Amino acid sequence: MEVSDLLLTAIPITLGVTLILCCYFHKCSSSRKKSAAEAGIVTVSILESFPMVPNVRVLPYVAEKHNTTQQQQLLPEVATLQVEHPRGHISFTLKYNAQESKLKVLVQSARNLPMTDFFPGNCDPYVWVTLLPDRKHRFKTKVRKNTHQPHWCETFCFEDLPIEKLQTQVLQLHVFDYDRITRDDSIGEVLLPLWQVDMLEKQSFCEPLKPASEYGDLLMSLCYVPSDKLTVTVLKAWDLRSMDINLKSDPYVKLCLRSPEKRAEKRKTKIVKCTLSPVFNEAFSFNVANTNIEESSLEIVVMDFDNIGRDELIGRIMLAGRDGSGESETKHWLEMLANPSITVVQWHRLKAEARSRGKKAVH
Repeated sequence: MEVSDLLLTAIPITLGVTLILCCYFHKCSSSRKKSAAEAGIVTVSILESFPMVPNVRVLPYVAEKHNTTQQQQLLPEVATLQVEHPRGHISFTLKYNAQESKLKVLVQSARNLPMTDFFPGNCDPYVWVTLLPDRKHRFKTKVRKNTHQPHWCETFCFEDLPIEKLQTQVLQLHVFDYDRITRDDSIGEVLLPLWQVDMLEKQSFCEPLKPASEYGDLLMSLCYVPSDKLTVTVLKAWDLRSMDINLKSDPYVKLCLRSPEKRAEKRKTKIVKCTLSPVFNEAFSFNVANTNIEESSLEIVVMDFDNIGRDELIGRIMLAGRDGSGESETKHWLEMLANPSITVVQWHRLKAEARSRGKKAVH
């Protein structure tokens, strides 16, 4: 038999076998789809609807047929899905000695810190440890080079802290990324009110880092005497935005009091040169009728002085009983009203925008 005859014989046989196999697999596939439909289960993909969050493992799940609203029957693997906080976490331990009035803070480690530098992979983190609102004592860890999973294992001790004072403090752990050329970048912070912590036992924490203030903090006091006198004291600011080429600012504070049926009254502090944490200690008095104080508002604007161009806005807040720019601003004003002739002191976080509705900004 010649080769051509063999080829003519083999081709029909090959086609026949292929056809039989295709029919077989098609039948099996149809039966599997039918059994799944009879069981009332359909496979649904969530890849398109699930947000693209780093460090999230997206797994398939099965949902009951005709139930596409709320209830979904997850596979066991989905129950273990974890969403990592985008700014990472920090681990630390607190131990208080009541007899010696000492608080020890062990800064252990952080994990999954984000990249803040221009060059991929660079992160040189360190931590500032501070007790608020005093800020009298603060400690700094060492810088850990080129890591998003730093380990510090450094202990810091705050002394002269009787339990009564300790329960009025807030522990701040602020993580920064060190930069040799420009200002260090803020990665995030943890604020832990110590009155919420059982200090009788050693406590360990692993907390997510949250964005810190972008504009800085301002310490102020308010005192209203029912004889129509409001005293506002601008004490100091902390960690203001750097507005100048030398990574510093020349800050001053403008105040504007608005009362019903009265023109706005304005005041201004002195300029403190070349600092991001200025001390002002300046008091200002306003005449406000007792019948109008509840409806009044006080806008505080922190500016950066410029010799050549226009002064730049650093941040602002609005103190008022109804239209305050935030919870702390409203609380401060209400505390002043509830405690006449008593000076009420409070820290405030500056904001980019703090105007009440229908009211013009300070110029």
